[in-house]
Amino acid sequence: MQLFQEKCVSFGQKFEYMKRIVIPKIKAEDLYVSPLNRRLVTNAEGWTRMEEIEKNAKPTGSLVMDAVAKALAEEPGLTADDLPLVLGTDSTTLNAIFRFLTGMITRDFLTEYRLKRTCELLACTNLRLKEIAARSGFPSQSELTKQFKARFRCAPRDYRDMNRPKNYAQLYEWD
Repeated sequence: MQLFQEKCVSFGQKFEYMKRIVIPKIKAEDLYVSPLNRRLVTNAEGWTRMEEIEKNAKPTGSLVMDAVAKALAEEPGLTADDLPLVLGTDSTTLNAIFRFLTGMITRDFLTEYRLKRTCELLACTNLRLKEIAARSGFPSQSELTKQFKARFRCAPRDYRDMNRPKNYAQLYEWD
């Protein structure tokens, strides 16, 4: 028995370095692609101009999550049931990957992504809530409102009032 315990301790010491490996969690904003087309930019010299907004997510280091980013940029309304089909896998495998890389299941991650998009559309456009729901990938305006209130503890209209600058129409361009 003691020999067995010594071998176990030896094995643990041999792989001690593995405990120090930290895999950073991927967040919805890491995959996010803005629905806006252009924004007003001012440089250090003081000139301003409208610049195109990048329509590609930055690489995450994960082929799966990069594929998810591309799929969501093209179709933000993809559901947790649609996404495995688009990626050529099954929902169990995809949920395991999501849980490992993000700490969330697929459905929760997609909700976070949609809420990020909703916040940007509320703060930068004059789109009606029904249109924002559709562009953010929510199945309905009521579902958007329900998820938004649960996450931010305020109504989307209140968020817009607090976060949209008065001159938003001069600062941003969208379709």
